[in-house]
Amino acid sequence: MPAATEHPGPETRPTPARPTPAARCRRVPGRASHRAVATAGLLALAIAAGACSLLEQGGVRRPGVELESTRIASLSLADVDLLLGFEIDNPNAFGVRLDRLDYRLTVGGEPLASGDQPRGVEIGAGRRSRAEIPLSIAWDDLARVYRSLTGGGPAGYRLEAGFWFDVPVLGAVRVPLTSDGDFPRLSMPRLSVVDLDVAGIDAGGARLELTLSLDNPNDFPLSIDDLDYSLELAGNRVAGVEDAGRLTVGRGGRGSWTVPMRVDFAEAGRAVSQALTAGGSIDYRLDGRLSMSSGNDWLQATEVPVASSGRLSLR
Repeated sequence: MPAATEHPGPETRPTPARPTPAARCRRVPGRASHRAVATAGLLALAIAAGACSLLEQGGVRRPGVELESTRIASLSLADVDLLLGFEIDNPNAFGVRLDRLDYRLTVGGEPLASGDQPRGVEIGAGRRSRAEIPLSIAWDDLARVYRSLTGGGPAGYRLEAGFWFDVPVLGAVRVPLTSDGDFPRLSMPRLSVVDLDVAGIDAGGARLELTLSLDNPNDFPLSIDDLDYSLELAGNRVAGVEDAGRLTVGRGGRGSWTVPMRVDFAEAGRAVSQALTAGGSIDYRLDGRLSMSSGNDWLQATEVPVASSGRLSLR
C-alpha cells in the first residue's frame, strides 16, 4: 500500500497584538490632533469674548467720573492744601465700590503731586456719589514751578487720575480721567495789627478798637468773610470779636478795617487794666484763622492762619 502523502494545510499567519489602553495613551498626537487642540482654544476664547459681550449687553456698565470742583481749602506758612472734588455715577442696577484712586498733577508741564489713595466708597444702584482728593503742596514746590514759567497770569494744569471700582462680574475696573485748566499764581496774604485804640473806659472794663490790615500780593482780589482769633494783651487773653465786618482787597493792594471789642477788667488782670487806664504801650499777640474768598475759581472758601505779635502804643 502506497505510503500516505501528507498535504500541507493552508498557511497560518500570526495575528498582530492589539495595543493596550496604556499604549494608546502614549501615542504622540499627529497633525490632526494639533488642529483639534487649536480649534478648542479658539472656541474657548470666542466663548469668553462672547460672555463679556453678553455682560455688557446685559447692562453691566463702567461707572462714570467727572471733575466737579477744584479749590484751595487752606493756606499755611508751610504749604497749600488743595481739594479736588469728583462726581461718580453708577449706571448699573446693582451697587459698586470705589476701592482706590491714583493721580498725577502737573502745572506748567512740571510735576507737582502724584500718589495713590485708598477709598471705601459704596455707590448704590443708579446712584451718584462724591469723592475728593486732598493734596498738600509745599510753597517751595510751587515756587519751583512758578520759576519755570514765562509771562504772567495763571499757569496751565493737567490732572490725570484713575478710579478703581469693584464691579460685580467684571471685577476690578479702572476708569481714567484727564482734566486741563488754569492754576493760579498764588502768594500768601499777610494780616498785621496796625493800632489799638481805647474808645472808652468804665468801672467794669474798656471798649477797644483794633485796627487790622491785609496785604494782598496776588493778581486777583480777596474778600474777608470771617475772622476768628485770640488776642493777648500783656500775656493775658482778652475778649473776642464783636463784629469783624467784611473787607475786599484788590489785587496787589492793601486794605484795613477796625474790629470793636470789650475787655473785662476782672478777667483781663491787673496789668492789662493798668495799661489801658494809664495809657502808654502794651505787648500783644494775635492768633487765629481768617476765612476769605475770591473771584478766582480756586479760592471760593479758603482759610488762612493769623499770627502777629509785638508792642502797640495805646491811644
